[in-house]
Amino acid sequence: MEKSAFYDLYPPEEAFVMEQRAKLLMELETWLKESGLSQKQAAERLGVDQPRVSDIKNGKFARFTLDKLVELATRAGIVAEIKITRPAPSAA
Repeated sequence: MEKSAFYDLYPPEEAFVMEQRAKLLMELETWLKESGLSQKQAAERLGVDQPRVSDIKNGKFARFTLDKLVELATRAGIVAEIKITRPAPSAA
């Protein structure tokens, strides 16, 4: 899988978090469009105020922590999974 531009701009651990935030926000944007809900209705469903829904709609992922985006995605019925891998032990 190709890495995002975040990896060109930030250290790998920061880039990973930013990339995940961007992916979750895009999923929430899609959910918002497909749901047919007004921003007020979506805010009620997500448990946030309407300006936060506007932030989602406008792609302002920097205004959300990864934790908050996972929480919002869960409330929207979006399942986010984390895949954990470790490098193979190096031969000594």
